[in-house]
Amino acid sequence: MKTNQAIFAYASFPGLVLGAVCILYELLNLLCGGITQPILAGVVSVLLWLLKTGGCLYLLFFFLRRYAETGEGGGFQPVYRCGLAISFLSALVYSGFYFAYTMYIVPDLFDKALDLFISTYSSALSADSLDTLENIRPDLPLISFVSKLIYCFVFGAVLSAVYARRIAVRNPFNEPTSDEQ
Repeated sequence: MKTNQAIFAYASFPGLVLGAVCILYELLNLLCGGITQPILAGVVSVLLWLLKTGGCLYLLFFFLRRYAETGEGGGFQPVYRCGLAISFLSALVYSGFYFAYTMYIVPDLFDKALDLFISTYSSALSADSLDTLENIRPDLPLISFVSKLIYCFVFGAVLSAVYARRIAVRNPFNEPTSDEQ
C-alpha cells in the first residue's frame, strides 16, 4: 500500500489542475459579467457552469483511472485515498483563490449582496437580525472560504467513492487482495 506522502505526491498535479479549472470558471464569469443582456448573461453563465462541472467530473475520473493503471494501487482503497487527496488539494486551491477573489479582486461582492438583501427584507427583519447581519459582514469572505472548502471536498469525496468502485480492480474469486486486507 502506498504511503500518504506518495499519494499526495501523485495527487498534487491533478489537484492543481482541478483547482485551476474552477478558478478559470470564476475568472470567465467575472469577464462575462459585463454582458448587458440578462438572458444572454444567464445562458453564458449556465454554459460555463456546465463546462466546469463536466470537465471536473471527467478530469477526476481520468486522474483516478490513470492512478489505478500505474500499478500504484488497483484496489478500492488506494484509488479512493488518491481521490480524497485530489479532492482536498483542489478544494484548497479553489477556496484559497475564492478567498483572495472576495477580499482583493472584488472586495465589494458581499457588501453589495448583503446591502441588497437588507434593503429587500429590512421591513421583515428585527433590529437584532439587522445588527447580526452587519456584524457578520467582515467575516463573509472567511465563511465563504470554509464553506467552499468543505463543500468541494465532500463533493469530491463522494465522487471519489463512486469512481473508485467503478475503477478498482476486482478479484473474481472473492479472495481478498493485499489492498483489501
